[in-house]
Amino acid sequence: ALARQGCYQYSSVKNLPQVLRERAFSQHNNRYCLASKYKENVELLFHDIRSPIPYGPFHLILCRNLAFTYFENALQLKVASHMWDKLVSGGVLVLGVHEKLPEGCEGFQVLSRRFSVYKKIKL
Repeated sequence: ALARQGCYQYSSVKNLPQVLRERAFSQHNNRYCLASKYKENVELLFHDIRSPIPYGPFHLILCRNLAFTYFENALQLKVASHMWDKLVSGGVLVLGVHEKLPEGCEGFQVLSRRFSVYKKIKL
């Protein structure tokens, strides 16, 4: 329900450029709420990340503070492979800012080390 609302504390959006925050969000009760036009094409899904993803393809996958924090290396590689399979060519994978893809993970180009953003590339 919270994800569907699309409202966030300032700490969640503070690293966005100010012009983007002003264009894409409005402030309500000290929270930044995403404009409806940006939520129209967003699909929120429940899925056990350890198994292949039955949906897709996706232009963007957000996987923050789970697989690449708590799973062992072999499972991280498996999860990354599932995500790679379901991203369109050039699609983007965003991890938590303190996470990174494991050693040996192929098919991704780093777009931002600081923000843990990766782009799918062809193998």
